Amino acid sequence: MLKFLRKQKNAKKIFYVLAIIIVPSFIFWGSSSVIRDNKTKSYAGRIFGKKISYDEYRSALHAWRNQLKIKFGDKAHQIETIFDSNKAVWDRLILRYGIRKRKIKVSDEELTKNISSFPFLQRDGIFDPGLYELFLKYSLNTPPRIFEEDVRETIRFQKLFEQITKDIKVSEKEIKERYIGEYEQIKAKYICALSKELEKEIILNEEELKENYDKHKEEFIIPIQIKLNYIGIDIPQDASDEVKREINEKINELQLFLNENNDLIKIQEESELQIKETGFLALGEPVLGKDWPLNDLMILFNLKQNQITDIIQTPLGPYIFQLKEKRLDYQPSFEEVKEKIKINLTKQKSKEVAKTKMDNYHSQIKAKKQEDPNLKLSEIATQLNLSVKETDFFSRNSAILEIGSFNNFNDAAFNLGETQTSEVIELPQGYFVAIEISEHKPINEEDFNDKRDNLKTIVLDEKKNQVFEEFFMELKAKSRLIDYIELQQAQQAQQATQESD
Repeated sequence: MLKFLRKQKNAKKIFYVLAIIIVPSFIFWGSSSVIRDNKTKSYAGRIFGKKISYDEYRSALHAWRNQLKIKFGDKAHQIETIFDSNKAVWDRLILRYGIRKRKIKVSDEELTKNISSFPFLQRDGIFDPGLYELFLKYSLNTPPRIFEEDVRETIRFQKLFEQITKDIKVSEKEIKERYIGEYEQIKAKYICALSKELEKEIILNEEELKENYDKHKEEFIIPIQIKLNYIGIDIPQDASDEVKREINEKINELQLFLNENNDLIKIQEESELQIKETGFLALGEPVLGKDWPLNDLMILFNLKQNQITDIIQTPLGPYIFQLKEKRLDYQPSFEEVKEKIKINLTKQKSKEVAKTKMDNYHSQIKAKKQEDPNLKLSEIATQLNLSVKETDFFSRNSAILEIGSFNNFNDAAFNLGETQTSEVIELPQGYFVAIEISEHKPINEEDFNDKRDNLKTIVLDEKKNQVFEEFFMELKAKSRLIDYIELQQAQQAQQATQESD
């Protein structure tokens, strides 16, 4: 299939000449490493009453990760940390059922046209088989046929989306409402009491901190922590091609050492890399200063005593880890969490002080307004010796400099009458009150007509996404998913607890 995409007499020449240009930094991370451990089930799970083999699960995981690489390039690893890869794989497998049930097909011609259109596979606007070969070999490490079938499947998903959403329409009212939300603007004056600014007023003694610790002792329990030995190779972001080649050779050597000697000390002796040690790490904390994909984190937390991982391609580079110590349901002492308690209690009490201050300000402002409804906020503030701040222009949907993006503030401001002030508004950074519109910039009909088509596209896309999400959630419910990957992780955690006891 698609043989002509890969056919070219001078492909090998182009391959070597362009190797340096094409190979991006993400060639060093691939699929998550698998620990040398037996599976608790012979298959990954069930959907729609059908067993899903580990091979099928892995193929879906590989396809999903390749899709991330195509979309995000060398930021794919970073993007993956945002998602639950296990959930993403099951979602993809469930969607496979949807496209099969609807018998959605993609011809070779459609597939060829799609792949040929990727800009990173073109030179001077024309598809280049040499670049294609390089991309598959170095960037994806994927055989052509597997990649092409993954792309075919992605196109089938797109067709499913189009089928489900083809009848979605957008009304003129919806377009106008979006325009008003984006482009009608006001300036507003406000008074605030910010928690951060009040923290310096909070003085806590040792007795208060200890009392808080005793009262909330169970909240400080850390369910699981691990301490690791590790060996690794850091890949500089600005590494030259020569450095990348040297690192690649070291990775291959490291893999050979690991295959022959499942012993970190021997690997250290032969590779001349230094064994280092982490402190105790809890789930959710950065490992080696970086956020990791959930699957890779679970590899570390499911290790048994002294067990060694395969090479794991981390955000820093290729690393090997060994579990040195694991502790469960650890209860930190008061001294260990004293500073954390102080920070949290200071924030809590400063917010209480801010609320009290703002309630008092609000009562005084209301009393002044009752005496003279025409008084402006700035005039009342002067009488009460309060500081008034003013925003720049903002819309219903926009963030506000120094305040942020909070609907309750924006909605309160836009719902005010000409001389009205708001109730007390609670935001994460403190309390705000007495919003008063100081200037209004109405919508421009001519500008609306210019932006109408673009806004229609945005609103239509949002409605389609919402409809498709509802379709998919219904499909997922029908799938009656049983996830043995997740169950296996829970069993391993339970087993680790029993071994620890």
